[in-house]
Amino acid sequence: MMILRVVARRHLPCSTSACQHTRLLSTAHAREEKEILRDFTPNLPTPQPKKPGRPPFAKNLFLGKFDYEWLAYPEPQHVDRYNEFQEWLAPIERYMKTVNPKEFEETETIPSHVLQKLRELGVFGARIPGDYRGMNLLNSEYMRVLETVGTVPALGLFLLKQGVPAIDIFTKWGTVEQKLKYLPKIATGQSIATVAVTESNSGPSACDFETIASLSDCDEYWYLDGEKTFVSNASISDVFIVIGHAMQSGHLEKRPETISSFIVDRDTPGFTVLKDSIKTVGLKGFETGKIVMRGVKIPKSNIIGEIGDGSEQLLEMFRNGRHFIATQAIALLKNFQRKLTKDILPRKHFDKMLFETESAKIVFANISCSIYAIESVLYLTTAAMDIYDGQDLQLETALVEQFCVQECLKRIQESIWLVGPKACTLVEPFEQILRDAFTVSNYETSLFDTKIYSALLGLQHYGLDMADDIKKSRNPFMFPSYVFQQIFSQQGALKLHIEDYLHPSFRECADFCDRSLFRLKDSAENLLIRSGTEVGKEHGALQRLSDIASLIYVYVAIIGRASRSYCIGHRDSFDEVKLSMIMAYRLQQEVYRLSDDIKNSEYSNGDYLCRELADLHFEKKHYFAAHPLQRNY
Repeated sequence: MMILRVVARRHLPCSTSACQHTRLLSTAHAREEKEILRDFTPNLPTPQPKKPGRPPFAKNLFLGKFDYEWLAYPEPQHVDRYNEFQEWLAPIERYMKTVNPKEFEETETIPSHVLQKLRELGVFGARIPGDYRGMNLLNSEYMRVLETVGTVPALGLFLLKQGVPAIDIFTKWGTVEQKLKYLPKIATGQSIATVAVTESNSGPSACDFETIASLSDCDEYWYLDGEKTFVSNASISDVFIVIGHAMQSGHLEKRPETISSFIVDRDTPGFTVLKDSIKTVGLKGFETGKIVMRGVKIPKSNIIGEIGDGSEQLLEMFRNGRHFIATQAIALLKNFQRKLTKDILPRKHFDKMLFETESAKIVFANISCSIYAIESVLYLTTAAMDIYDGQDLQLETALVEQFCVQECLKRIQESIWLVGPKACTLVEPFEQILRDAFTVSNYETSLFDTKIYSALLGLQHYGLDMADDIKKSRNPFMFPSYVFQQIFSQQGALKLHIEDYLHPSFRECADFCDRSLFRLKDSAENLLIRSGTEVGKEHGALQRLSDIASLIYVYVAIIGRASRSYCIGHRDSFDEVKLSMIMAYRLQQEVYRLSDDIKNSEYSNGDYLCRELADLHFEKKHYFAAHPLQRNY
């Protein structure tokens, strides 16, 4: 009904003089902004020039190809920039130690004095280019800021939503006038921007958006109608980037080519932010809300990019924002480990202190290993963004997301048993940590979708390169010589000589990479030979394949970082070697288990029986087995 009303509505003709007057005001405003920005210079030294992009690393792992450059754990900052960045970050770290997380829980809002302090510290402009009063931080540097602020999870997610999606759209697609008007105010904290995407009834498909922008008869204004939900920071945002379908000449066609983005100021008539925010299980203080648009009139110049660019903008948000969740996982795990240590140190367990028991030692070692792994893979990925120009990191960012989400939840769930019944009480901090971890892990996207997306990216890359071989393997009677050749050439590992690029202490760890990469390549080949173009339907196998790829990529990051630390003499670097050996054993066992499940048929690994049981459940719509005390005689 809403779409019909939009199509049927006739707009009043626009005054030509009014339109000209608007353009003159716009020009004057842009000139004024240029005067304001004339004398502004960035605070940090210019970053080092980017190198030419390298072949995609994670995608090539599916082919058994290895780029040894990734073992030299990168340093995205030169010395001067590193020193000045640390000096700039220090006041933020000191301030975050004074922030009281209980204040966020009690008020369920971000206190105004905290926002004001972040403005004063220049945090809001961290990722905005220096030409618009921003700090122009590198990706790795901004991860460090999010990690610091993320000690209060709600504040970390607020800064993530404030500092990434809208700013990225403005920076890449906005006109000079749009950037001059909005970015300086966002950088100084005068305005907060957010992106409104999700709708209640549209589902995951952007083509089903019901938000419609129709062009006025005078071709000078857009009229927006629709509703958006789960809008981050809705109650405190001043600028909204609304994504919907653009309708011209009275015709509405919902296609990817009509999805577009529009800038809407909060005080625009017809634009309403509903007062009641959407409550979440955790992250108290971080707000999501709903906006309603009824005949919202905005200038034609408020479209970002061209009609149809909204599809690419959404895709960029999906591709480039996945790894940010790792900063929240790091902050959560470090905070959890700190509170858990404080809790168990004074406690006794039978005849000894709890921290002296093997159970407690294993738990704390696992947490340390997980934090180290998440840090390693996150900063390897962001450093590649900062160092290489136009580097293809689609698969890497997705692998980072899925590993960090799983690892964070796994470590907290495993470790909470040390706390005991106190974890269930509201007076202890652990209940809050559980809620925050659950909300952070599920707020963005489904982990199932991420895994399937990752696996299909890798298989697509493999299939493009190995299409002829897959064709021959799927038709053995047509190519018997090729099949026999493949049978006799099977090996248990690839000979990549990774140990030549690491410290000698990591020889055994390099062997893990050789064996695991063979398993990944072999699993991808088996899947494509078995299923061909129908491989997208094998969700269970795809998720296993994605997990294999993520474990290998994470371990490459771990040994590269540990080898660098040992070579340059970092504090406790010998313990990093121990950690990498622990992870080598554990990750290899997991890779072997997953690859064996893929290699076995669905009748051997239980997938077929799982589908049959699920079909039975959905047929009956309840648990089907008889109660153990029930008798039929």
